[in-house]
Amino acid sequence: MNRKQISSIIRDHQTCMDDDTGAGDVADFTGQDLTDGNLKGAKLDGAIFVDAHMKGLNLKEASFNNADFSSSFLHDADFRGADVRNANFTEADLTDADFRGAKLDGAIFDGALTVGTLFGEDPDAMHDDDEDDALQSVRIAVVERLNEIKEEIKILVDEAEEQIRDAEEPMALKRARSYWIPHILGALDKDNKWMGGSMTRMEDTINDLREG
Repeated sequence: MNRKQISSIIRDHQTCMDDDTGAGDVADFTGQDLTDGNLKGAKLDGAIFVDAHMKGLNLKEASFNNADFSSSFLHDADFRGADVRNANFTEADLTDADFRGAKLDGAIFDGALTVGTLFGEDPDAMHDDDEDDALQSVRIAVVERLNEIKEEIKILVDEAEEQIRDAEEPMALKRARSYWIPHILGALDKDNKWMGGSMTRMEDTINDLREG
């Protein structure tokens, strides 16, 4: 079965699941060859895979609630992070299949061959707490670097003002101090001698990230 045919069946199945009028058909892969295919993230609750040949199939993070995999050939199939609650794997060949991190509540494995089959937590999956910690670390680093950049901009603006002063062009210096110098410094933070500023300063963005 080619990719186009599989995609068509999945779309029809989704229509069936979402439409109360009875449109569409439940996905039926009975006896089909899906070897080394890719159903990652697919929504196939209630789909039928009886006697299907699915060696090496990528089923990661897909949803197969109440799906029927009975008597299917699933050597090396990857179910990591998939939702197979209440799915039927009766007499399926699950040799070396990987179910780590999958939701298995109510799944039926009667008579299934599970030699080398992996269950339990997926060591590669990042938990919510880990994700939060990682994001917080990134934000701290960003805040630190933005503060550094802000101070670097101030130093460069001061240097630019000195360069103009050294050129002994009073009008150029006056115009710079009247326009772009206060605009740049006022957009950074309130720590400057110039009147006015920006509705949202760089300092505000830094605080948003720090408090976020």
